[in-house]
Amino acid sequence: MSRRTPLLAAAAASTLLGLTACGAGGAGGAGDEAPASRSTGDYPVTVENCGAEVTFEAAPERLVLLKSSAVPFLHELGVMDRVTARAGAYPEDYYDDETLAELDEIPLLTDQMDSSGHLQISQEVVIGQEPDLVLGEVDNLSRD
Repeated sequence: MSRRTPLLAAAAASTLLGLTACGAGGAGGAGDEAPASRSTGDYPVTVENCGAEVTFEAAPERLVLLKSSAVPFLHELGVMDRVTARAGAYPEDYYDDETLAELDEIPLLTDQMDSSGHLQISQEVVIGQEPDLVLGEVDNLSRD
C-alpha cells in the first residue's frame, strides 16, 4: 500500500463530506475524523459529518467528480488517475497545464445546467459508473 493511499481516503472523504450540507440551505463543513485514522492511515477509516458516518474499508479506487472543488487536492495527492468520470464545469483558468491534461483524460458525463445554473445529471448515470466514492453533491442527487 502506497503512502498516498490512506491520505486519499481521508482527504477525499473530508472533501466529499465537507462539500455536502446537512440540509438544503446548510453550509457544510469539514468532517470530524478520528485522530487515529488521520495519523495511522490504517483501514477502516471512518469520517463523520452532519451526524452521518461513512466508513472506508479500503482506499477508493473509482472516483466520480460532480464538482470541481476536489481537483486541486486530488492532483496534489497524485491520484487523479483514480477519477473515472466527471460532471459539471471545470474552468481552464483554475488549473495549471498538468492538471488540465489530467482532466482531459477523464470522461465528461455532462456539463448540462438548468436555467438556475445547477448541474443536471441523473442518479442512474452516476451509479452506472460504479464509483467507490462520489465527490460533490448536486441539487437532484443527495448524499444518500
